[in-house]
Parts: sequence; C-alpha cells; structure tokens
Amino acid sequence: VDDGETDPLLRDTDGDQLPDGEEDANANGRVDDGETDPLNPDTDGGGVEDGREVDDHDTDPLDPLDDWTADPDGDGLINRYEFQHTGTDYLNPDTDGDTISDGDEVGPNPTSPRDTDGDGTIDALDDDSDGDGLLDRVEAGDDDWRTPPVDSDDDGRADYRSLDSDNGGVPDRVEVKQHFTDPTDPADDGVGWFEGPVTGGSGCSSAGASSSSARPPLTLVWMLIGCIALWRHRRLRPPSDAESDTSSHR
Repeated sequence: VDDGETDPLLRDTDGDQLPDGEEDANANGRVDDGETDPLNPDTDGGGVEDGREVDDHDTDPLDPLDDWTADPDGDGLINRYEFQHTGTDYLNPDTDGDTISDGDEVGPNPTSPRDTDGDGTIDALDDDSDGDGLLDRVEAGDDDWRTPPVDSDDDGRADYRSLDSDNGGVPDRVEVKQHFTDPTDPADDGVGWFEGPVTGGSGCSSAGASSSSARPPLTLVWMLIGCIALWRHRRLRPPSDAESDTSSHR
C-alpha cells in the first residue's frame, strides 16, 4: 500500500471507528468537502477521534471547536462539561453576562456546578448567585471576565457568593439599600444607622421620616428630645385664667 492510500485489507485504515467507505463516501480516493479523512483518525484536529464524535458525542468531526476535549472559549471548562453538566455556552466564556467566567462560577467540580443560593439555577446561569438582591456583575469587581471575581475579605468566598462581602457584620443588601454604606469596607458596618419609620406621639411631627430612608442616630436623638420637651411643656405649664375659672365653676 502506497503512502496516501487506504489499506484494502482493512475496513478502517486509520482506526477511528469509521469505515473507510464511510469516510470516503464517493470512493474517489480524495478527501472532498464534507468528508472525513480515512487516513487521519481526527480529521478536524480537535482532540477527539472522528468515530467518537460521530457515534458517541454527536458532534461534527470537521469542526474542532465542538470536540469534547476542547475549550474554544477559554473559560476553563472543556466542552464535555459544558455539554453534559453545566448547560453553559461552549463558545461564550461568560454565558450569563455577569463579567465572571463560567469556569469561576461553576467551581472546582464541573460535574456538580455551584448553586450558591440553592434556587435551582447554577451560578453560571444566575445573575444573582447569592440571592442578596445585588447583581453578580455589580459584585464582580470589574468588567473583565478574565480576571477572578473580587473577594473583599479574603475568606476564599468571592463577594458575588457572600451575603456579607466585607465580613463587617451587616449584610450587603442592608448596606447598599438601607445604610448607603460600602459593602466592601468593614469599617462602615454597624455604625448605628436607624432603620425603619420614625413615628411621633401627639403633637410631635414625623415629617420627613419614611420607612425607606435611613437617618443617623443624632437626628433621631434630637427628634426624641423635641417630643419629650413638648410633652413636658404641656404637662407642667400652669393653667390659664380661663382654665382656672372653668375648673372653679364645676
């Protein structure tokens, strides 16, 4: 048998589990468009033999990007895991668009991808992985999926997976939506901000207070002092002449 020719005594010259007659479908001895090479077990050079692609993986033996051992998007996950376990896009390194790579979000065990908040949607497909009301793209740290997500308190759990990113004692949701403090800075946690509505008693106005606003403690103290002073003034002031006359005629 000359070089460049199939072996007439072998059903499968290159041993890729595809018969020569199937690879050279028109039997012209050439590799035409749409045909695999009967002398090359991995025609597309993607890392998986032609026969396995066709019979086992249902992928294209002429497309190196879909081979199970390939990682065409560079997210750290080979196609096998993205096809079988994660459901992520093998051509998109950041399937959910949160600027964190699929590989980072899936975690160290691709056959059991992370679902941080247990909501049934894996982190790589979830725009709020920890369920704290803050989007992953906000907690990622930057807009580049190639960089690892920020871990503000260096506890090994990235901010997008942590309910208290700075480990300061106040949840991220409360810091951002109620206290207006920095969820990545523990120094501003628990500084005594008042939460909830301010309500006054009789004669004490609560104007300006609302359940959605946050007031520092000094403001609250002055409001309470004002209410107490007004109550004491009304309770302790001497009766007017008119009030005395009314009482004497009872």
